[in-house]
Amino acid sequence: MPVDKPKKGETQDKYLAYCIPEEINNGMEQDQAVAVCISKYEQGNTNLSTNERVALKMNGIRLYNELTKDVKDISEKE
Repeated sequence: MPVDKPKKGETQDKYLAYCIPEEINNGMEQDQAVAVCISKYEQGNTNLSTNERVALKMNGIRLYNELTKDVKDISEKE
């Protein structure tokens, strides 16, 4: 089941923290889930300026890199 748009006033970090894992559980690859969730967050915040949208994408990339690093660290320990 698709994840809902963010709640009013919800931060991007909080939204992505539950959206990404849910989309992965729904069968998406991690990078696709990140892109979809960032897009949903932007759609739910239509009043954002261009600079704010760029900042959100940069933050999403940072979060994706952190997630990827965590997965890599776990797989290297196994």
